[in-house]
Amino acid sequence: MHWNHDRIVVLLAAWLVVPGWAQAAPTEVVEVDTLAELHDCIDDWVPTVAVPGRVCELSPARYQVDITDGETFTIGEVTGNDFLGRAAPSLTIRCQGATFQRGEGGVLPLNVMDVVEITYEGDFPADSTLAIDGCTFVGEEDGLSINQTMLRVSEVPSDQKIWVRDSRFGEQMTTVQGWNFGLVVESAGLSQQSLWVTDSYFEVGRYGIVLDTNAASQRTRLFVHGNFFRNFTNCLAAVQTDAEHISDLGNINECTEWIDHTGDDISILSEQLAVSLAPTDESIPCGTGDYRIYADSTSSKLKVCENGTVSDLVPSP
Repeated sequence: MHWNHDRIVVLLAAWLVVPGWAQAAPTEVVEVDTLAELHDCIDDWVPTVAVPGRVCELSPARYQVDITDGETFTIGEVTGNDFLGRAAPSLTIRCQGATFQRGEGGVLPLNVMDVVEITYEGDFPADSTLAIDGCTFVGEEDGLSINQTMLRVSEVPSDQKIWVRDSRFGEQMTTVQGWNFGLVVESAGLSQQSLWVTDSYFEVGRYGIVLDTNAASQRTRLFVHGNFFRNFTNCLAAVQTDAEHISDLGNINECTEWIDHTGDDISILSEQLAVSLAPTDESIPCGTGDYRIYADSTSSKLKVCENGTVSDLVPSP
């Protein structure tokens, strides 16, 4: 591994233009060619105020990264107020088309397994960005891939931003793919998360994208734009996610259903034809200023809350 001090870039400057997201300050580019070098680049990263950004860039000639039993990368804890009012840290894994491939053909793994996991070790400055750019994550080649997650991002602290661009999860399926997941993001924080997924391809057996906050009172934003979803039960799953905004535009949807959602207060901007709501027999709060739609299992009807008044979404004739 070697450092390329001549390449100073602004992280995502060419393709990440999101209102309200500050561009990163000077960013170091670390060229990597082996799995060990990629570990060094991610696991040993300590952002500074002077250089808060890092790009771990795989060689263009690196077509495949072999994963034996699943690979875990760790983003170390960063605490303190050094980044307040300054550019937040940003880490990009730029694969340039490289594929993370687990195991050899014909293997039948019945246990739950992540091909690649990126986990946070502890606290991290608010508004930091993790970006996955041009990467492919697949299970066993020509084998029965069962209960595998192609990429898991876990223990995400509060107020983080995750961006996935031009990447692929799973591959054209010629055999049973079981309950495979494409991208799973699990939050450990108790406040706002933002997940952007654009121009990517998903082809696995169960869910394409799973957003699991594991906590109530989240302010979660999921933006899914310009992706291709194929051969799923559901394209998206939002688990235990309350006070959530989901925006999907320009996606190609070949799923049985678009979204499987559990939680309250979902706001959806969607081009899809249908949204599935999990039924509940709990009393949904409906006060002044509240506007909600939910599935009531007691009456087997969709209910609407409008500024403190609950009624059937479609009144009985």
